[in-house]
Amino acid sequence: MPTAKEILEQYCAAMEKGADECMALMADDVVLRAPTMAPPIPQEVRGLAQVRPLYEMLFAQVFDEFRWTYQVYATDDDEVAFATAASTPKLRNGLPYKQDYAIYSRVKDGKIVEHTEFMDSNRFQKASVGLFGPAA
Repeated sequence: MPTAKEILEQYCAAMEKGADECMALMADDVVLRAPTMAPPIPQEVRGLAQVRPLYEMLFAQVFDEFRWTYQVYATDDDEVAFATAASTPKLRNGLPYKQDYAIYSRVKDGKIVEHTEFMDSNRFQKASVGLFGPAA
C-alpha cells in the first residue's frame, strides 16, 4: 500500500494533468477544504459527487495549464502528509497568477479522504477576473 507521502506526491503530479487524474486518487467520501478561499470557489466540498464538478470547472474554465513546484513531507502519522508548493499556472483570461500553498492530506486505503489547501485568496481573486462571469 502506498504511503500518504507517496499519494500526496501522486496528487501533486496529477494536478498538472487534469481532473480525472486527481479524482482517481480520492476516496468516494473525500472532504476537500480550502478555508482561505473566497467565492465562487467553495471552502468545503464533500464526496466525489461534489468534488469532481469543482475540479472539472477549474480545469475547463480557470486553468489553461497548471504547473507548480512542490515538496511533500511524511509525518509520524502514517495516514498524513504535508506539502508546500508554488504555482505559476496559465489562466484562461491571460492574467498573470502566482500562488503559494500549504497542503495537508489524510490518506486511508491508498486514497485521499481529507485534503486541505491554504493559499492567498486575494491573489486568486485579482487574477480570476472574468473567469466566473461579471460577479467574480
